[in-house]
Amino acid sequence: MMREAGPEAVITAFARKSKQGMKALDAADWMAVSVAQATLGAWGEALHLIMQGTLAYPDVPEVRDLFERIIVGAAREAGRLYDRREVPRSLAQALYQAIQVSHARFPEESGLTYLAGVAAHVCLKDEEAALACARLAQRCLPKGDASFLVLVMILLDHAIVDRPLIREAARYALVLWRRNPQDIGAVYSVLFELYTRGRLVEASRLARRLLARFDQATVADAPSLKFWDLFEVRDSFFRAQVLTQPRPLADVRLEKATHAPGPAVLLVSCDGGYWRLFTKWGAPHILARAPGLAVHVHLVDPEPADLADLEALRAREPRFGFSVNQRATDPIWPADDPAAYRKTYYACARFLALPRLIAAYDKPILLLDADGILRADPEPIVADWQARDVGFAVRHGKAIGPFREFTCSTLYLNDRASARFYAEVVAGYIAAFMANGKPYWTLDQVALYCAYHWMKGQGVAPRLELLDGCGVDEWFLSPDGSAEEKSAKIKAMIAAEGLDGVGGQP
Repeated sequence: MMREAGPEAVITAFARKSKQGMKALDAADWMAVSVAQATLGAWGEALHLIMQGTLAYPDVPEVRDLFERIIVGAAREAGRLYDRREVPRSLAQALYQAIQVSHARFPEESGLTYLAGVAAHVCLKDEEAALACARLAQRCLPKGDASFLVLVMILLDHAIVDRPLIREAARYALVLWRRNPQDIGAVYSVLFELYTRGRLVEASRLARRLLARFDQATVADAPSLKFWDLFEVRDSFFRAQVLTQPRPLADVRLEKATHAPGPAVLLVSCDGGYWRLFTKWGAPHILARAPGLAVHVHLVDPEPADLADLEALRAREPRFGFSVNQRATDPIWPADDPAAYRKTYYACARFLALPRLIAAYDKPILLLDADGILRADPEPIVADWQARDVGFAVRHGKAIGPFREFTCSTLYLNDRASARFYAEVVAGYIAAFMANGKPYWTLDQVALYCAYHWMKGQGVAPRLELLDGCGVDEWFLSPDGSAEEKSAKIKAMIAAEGLDGVGGQP
């Protein structure tokens, strides 16, 4: 085969020669066609071909060397595509096969291969193959290999939980930790393992000690550390900081719905930008879909036109109420107004407003995401949930971390004393971390989790239920895509039903 030919010519020549039978192909043929495919960016095909060449010529050092180079190249390509969630099935399958071949023939193969195999398969939602890659890595990689910790974290990030792997990751972490006390993966894994064993106070105490070894800028830039920096269940913290916080939303303007029938009030919270993208159109639709329930919108940083919209909708619909506040005048918000964390404030504002809203309406609240739309009337579901104090609608039902276990998309909060106190503690927790200059993303979810477990330790926890699935998808839809794409889809659905938004059809 001509080595100086372009990659397309090499591939064509290989195909022609292979028609004569596999025995007609020598080691150089397999190597040349593999390089040609890799040159064209077809890493899955390149890896598949060099694996065949390796099996056909296991004793040729050049074939082995090329196999190792291509498997690393394919792993790096999978890592690049993983960030965009675009790993093709052919590459994922080739990596998985390569892991098995490389382990059988080259047991010292880099952990990068296992890492890429796991990343590829979680992108394809193939949980069993991802776990198989991880278990093979557990058996083959030396203790302390950092790539094993990373692949376990990738599994957890996709709600794939395997407790033996988590325990093994903690053992790897201890080896790495002794070498480098500032190894981020090691810190994460040790704390996560304590969490999975229910040793939350110990995890909270240890997190403070371990994170003290990092400067605040490092913590803020590392999601794995940032999550644990938000985690607190110690009684001393709650009594000294959470229960003593000034009440947030000092400047809130509250205009209740004048008519609030039914067993609950539906709450949607957002900033002015999301109001214009979603809720301006969604609120009238919710009112139409749920004719027996009141709807309340909490809006942060509204523009004058947004306020006019809210007032117009309330004037024509007695079941509609609203409240507004300004981020900059909230006493819990950092004085330097960090732009990078404004998104966190907007996400947390609904929980800061909840205690006031429960007290104002004196009935349960059902919280919905702003970027969604009702498919059906939720009143029957709400009526069924009244026996609970707090209910979270989750779709995984797995312990995947205190920052993801209690999701915020759909939350039911009763008006009983224990649920009201829970709402106050959650708001205080959020306020404490914002006042301490840590308004990191997922603060609301961590607050929901930690507030509950602190109350549980005090014997005053509300009756909480993680409602796995619970039929939410049957009556509430949050479309896929960017905010703009979601908005376009929701507006199209509303227009198709002939319904108006505030100020006319979308």
